[in-house]
Amino acid sequence: MKESLDRLARFIEAQRGEYLRALPDKVAQAETLWTQKSPEALESLQRLAHTVYGTAGTYKFAEVGEAARVLEEAVKALREGPASPERTSQVDAAVRAFRASLPPAPPQESSG
Repeated sequence: MKESLDRLARFIEAQRGEYLRALPDKVAQAETLWTQKSPEALESLQRLAHTVYGTAGTYKFAEVGEAARVLEEAVKALREGPASPERTSQVDAAVRAFRASLPPAPPQESSG
């Protein structure tokens, strides 16, 4: 039983590392979508933030998850309400906070 639990813990930690290595790409994608500001891009940005919010909790990245939640809510408010400088500013700040929430990347595994 202990051996199975140890294997599971190693698997989860490996998945957590893969997720952490993928996060900068998710943030870059969010930044790109935000610069486009089209209805389609905003919908994609809201979906991306929602997905990151859900998965960040799974892998115990609370700060990233909270930043993604705030981003999702800001984009939703912008999409559902009348566009205003305040709503635009909130999304802009949420995108920057999403970038700032990234934890340091783990070292790359060497293939030697």
